[in-house]
Amino acid sequence: MIVTINLLPPELKLKRIQSKQNAHIFSLCFIAISIVILICLALFSYMTTLKYNLQSVKDSIASAKTQIARYQDLEKDVDQIAQAIDYTRTLDAQSFDWNNFFSQFSSLVPQNVQVTSFQVAAGSSSTLDLAGQSSSRREALKLYEKLKISPLFSKVTLLSLAKSETDKKTQIIFTINAEVRKESKP
Repeated sequence: MIVTINLLPPELKLKRIQSKQNAHIFSLCFIAISIVILICLALFSYMTTLKYNLQSVKDSIASAKTQIARYQDLEKDVDQIAQAIDYTRTLDAQSFDWNNFFSQFSSLVPQNVQVTSFQVAAGSSSTLDLAGQSSSRREALKLYEKLKISPLFSKVTLLSLAKSETDKKTQIIFTINAEVRKESKP
């Protein structure tokens, strides 16, 4: 064991002990303040990160709401298109192909017969009034018979058949009422 003997006067000894204590207290205070500053810096960094993350989440939510609004607008557009397609199909199912009808009808008309009037009868969308003239009664009746057996019409009525003489020319004037067969609609 080593014994140390301090030969310093007691006042110097006391000052030296006091300066060591002050240095220890200062060191402890410095360490405590450093720890508090580090904790504050860590909290500040954590709060900044939270603010950034919160702003990022808010931006994502705003972007998602915008996307949802776009999708809802798109969904409305798709619904409108679907309704338009359904409406078009309904119109198409209810429409009548006049080109096809006239093509088939013209093949029924004999060569010496002229149809001078072709009208949809008042109050009906499927009844036609036909007026015309022919060179003979036989030709007019031939048209009437062809219309009766035609798949285009369900009911054909000869309304009038009259002889007309003008400028030394004899013609037969006729009027026929015909109901268009529903199945002949495409």
